[in-house]
Amino acid sequence: YQEYLVDELYAHPGNNRGLAGVAHDMARDNIIALFVSLGLTVSVEPFTYAGETWENVVATKMGSLYPDRCFILGAHYDSSNNPGGDDDASGVALVLEAARILSSYDSEYTIRFVAFDMAEQGLRGSQAYATAHAGERILGMVSADMVAHDPNTNKSLVFGNPCSNVLKTALGNAVTAYSGGLTGTLREDVVASSDHLSFQ
Repeated sequence: YQEYLVDELYAHPGNNRGLAGVAHDMARDNIIALFVSLGLTVSVEPFTYAGETWENVVATKMGSLYPDRCFILGAHYDSSNNPGGDDDASGVALVLEAARILSSYDSEYTIRFVAFDMAEQGLRGSQAYATAHAGERILGMVSADMVAHDPNTNKSLVFGNPCSNVLKTALGNAVTAYSGGLTGTLREDVVASSDHLSFQ
């Protein structure tokens, strides 16, 4: 996990994964290479905002039984002109590690691991993705955003609007059961500043 943060996502002092930072594109390229190394089908999906082109990175693990139905695990790789170790290299590292583990197992449903761009500019990357894939059967989306936000609390805060209660409860229970010590704590707060919002 720390290797992802330091070596692949440049989340240490002096680096900048903001849109103008040199580490932004370097991190994107590393994310692509890591997904490819796992044997996943990888695509770079460009979108335009304010006359410039930006890119989401999508890695797909096809479902064996229901390939036309998918779940999305995503995080954003841009930052607010800083190293962005918490916001959101911590989430991207989670997505990369989940992809590494899950790529070894069969899944009935398709799983897409997505690294979104331009979240700090108003969730532009996830909005572009949700719009481009509006016709697909997306059964659920989990946004890993700032997963290192509460240090030394030994709990995982699982946020979500009422429409996500089933998925949120399942995720909280899974965290408690499989994390080796974290407690999945459900929150009813409406969080309107993360990429999940684009999929509601």
